[in-house]
Amino acid sequence: MTTWPKIIGTEDLVLRFRWDKPWDDEDNFYSIQMIVSYMKQHGGSVVPSAGTTLKAISEDDHQKRVVDKFFGFQKGLRELASWTRRISI
Repeated sequence: MTTWPKIIGTEDLVLRFRWDKPWDDEDNFYSIQMIVSYMKQHGGSVVPSAGTTLKAISEDDHQKRVVDKFFGFQKGLRELASWTRRISI
């Protein structure tokens, strides 16, 4: 993994994605795993009505959903870049 920035004043690592890389790139995979872990550990306290359901969802299903979101953001960024190039000409 490359040098990773930390939240100022803490040892907590910042979540970041390399949108030009695939989801399973080392840096992207690390951030996806951090999100999945956070959802499992804290999701029920963030959204109490989802607590029971979150406990029943497998780690693989959590990861698949986060990866799907990654693809959606990646696609949106590509479309935005394409649109920006068109209006800049």
